[in-house]
Amino acid sequence: MFALAVPVVLSSFLQRFVGIVDIFLVGGLGASSIAAVGIAQVMVFVVMSLSWGVNVGVTVLVSQFWGAGRKDDAGRAAYQALLLAAFVFVVINLLVDLLYSYLDPRIRFQ
Repeated sequence: MFALAVPVVLSSFLQRFVGIVDIFLVGGLGASSIAAVGIAQVMVFVVMSLSWGVNVGVTVLVSQFWGAGRKDDAGRAAYQALLLAAFVFVVINLLVDLLYSYLDPRIRFQ
């Protein structure tokens, strides 16, 4: 059980470490920059947690189907997972584009 938990804990630690490094990088820019990085890290964590959950579920389905010799069902489950990922990608990009249009022009990327 410990051998299974180590990669998960290490991955979570490294993700948190990236957030800490981001805060150090923008630390000299002021409190609002640090707050923005903190909010962005929360959004990244939510998206990553949801994708990890779907990934675990799809992995279980595909492996169960494959082990039962139902390779067509395994392929169908993997295909549906890819379609879901593409759909979520498009939705998130549309939301980001919509929110980007409401940003103050002084903080938009030029």
